[in-house]
Amino acid sequence: MEPFIFDLGEGGGVVSGLKSFPTKPEDDAHNTKGKPLLFCLHGATYCAKYFDAHEKYSLKRTSDLLGLPVIAINRPGYMSTPELPKPKNEGSDTHLQNESRWLHRLVLPTLWRAYGPSLGATSIVLVGHSIGAAVGIIIASKHSSQTNSGAGTTPPGYPLSGLVISGLGTQKTFQPDPGYLSVLPPFNEEGQPMHHHWNHEPKTKLMLNSDYGQAPRDTIMAHEAICTPGLSTEALDFNAPENWPAYWTKMAAEITIPVMYFLGSDDQLWEGTTERVEEFASAFKKTPRIERGVIGGSGHCIELSWLGPAWYVRCAGFAMGCAIEAELLGSIRIGLSPEIGS
Repeated sequence: MEPFIFDLGEGGGVVSGLKSFPTKPEDDAHNTKGKPLLFCLHGATYCAKYFDAHEKYSLKRTSDLLGLPVIAINRPGYMSTPELPKPKNEGSDTHLQNESRWLHRLVLPTLWRAYGPSLGATSIVLVGHSIGAAVGIIIASKHSSQTNSGAGTTPPGYPLSGLVISGLGTQKTFQPDPGYLSVLPPFNEEGQPMHHHWNHEPKTKLMLNSDYGQAPRDTIMAHEAICTPGLSTEALDFNAPENWPAYWTKMAAEITIPVMYFLGSDDQLWEGTTERVEEFASAFKKTPRIERGVIGGSGHCIELSWLGPAWYVRCAGFAMGCAIEAELLGSIRIGLSPEIGS
């Protein structure tokens, strides 16, 4: 995938990441009923390269095969995307909510205008892993709430037709020590964000289940290169009982677009059982459908497992269905309704 740094305009800063734009619009004349732009959100301590870890285990292969445009950003505070102003991490002023607000109000509309229509895309489908999936839920909630607010409300600045979630659940296999949270200062004395560092070898074992033969040598060897220090303020929002664990179900309940949710059976961070998957899925009360299940033989990072290529094809198929369905139903068009027979 090709790296990019996009200037968001005066006061907006920049966003960096990777992109794969494999075809020209005229190459897709056979399919005019809907085409998704996949917008990918990595988890904590990773970067956009997570979705392009190795040429054999990259979303680019699926992008090229199906002619689907892909953008994978480095979330704020990762790589060349600057950290956002520091949050209080209470109420609605938390790290993940502020990040999602920035993406929803500025980044997604700007990148959609710059790339979406010119690539022949008709809508965006969010693809989030782990904390990136949490960000995706908040964005989709904001988009759905704004879309359904009624007359007089400005519609969102981009069309959103689907949400893909993995590496996130309702029950952790272990609970962070409260003392761990208390020793994670989010900012130093100068107000700069603090980071936490994971030792590479145990992280690879935890995320890829490398000791159990569930990841190929290619991604095991590439793992260190796609890892980055994590943001302490992000970890505090995600793990503090009064933050993400307390507010996520309210946001999930507002989402009105299709959702796909899967969890690895051997995820060492979350309980990957059918019961837990159903418990998580039950929070999405307004979605027209939620495709969900357990992926056997995978750990936390499905994308980096032997099942990674199959998972990417599954994500792409779901995204294509969402984009086409949205066009046929006319549910996410901005402005004029689609012409009959177009």
